[in-house]
Amino acid sequence: NRRNQILRYFKYKRAVKEEAFEQRFVLPEEGAWIKFYMPMPKSWSKKKRNEKCFTQHKSMPDADNLIKALFDSLFNDDSRISDYRATKFWYDAKEGFIEIETGSLPEPKGYTKFEREEKLK
Repeated sequence: NRRNQILRYFKYKRAVKEEAFEQRFVLPEEGAWIKFYMPMPKSWSKKKRNEKCFTQHKSMPDADNLIKALFDSLFNDDSRISDYRATKFWYDAKEGFIEIETGSLPEPKGYTKFEREEKLK
């Protein structure tokens, strides 16, 4: 089972890298909203599919694992990435997809010197 998970992980990374290369896509370093559209289980009824489609996906795999694999696929060194948002959605199809929306994040607001000092008290 663990071996199958690892093989699926590497397959996912390879597919992302190939798709990005074909589309000449480069993930912006300044921020993006990354939306993962996850396929629904085949066992779900039509009614449940209609109810859940495009709602937030709140089960495995974890969003942070999806992000890590995405960044590992696209970057040799992902330490340059400082801002992103990730959301998982249910999607009624055999396969899922990733949508990346740039320029939609609010400007990051750091603490002022005064706010930092107050936090440390």
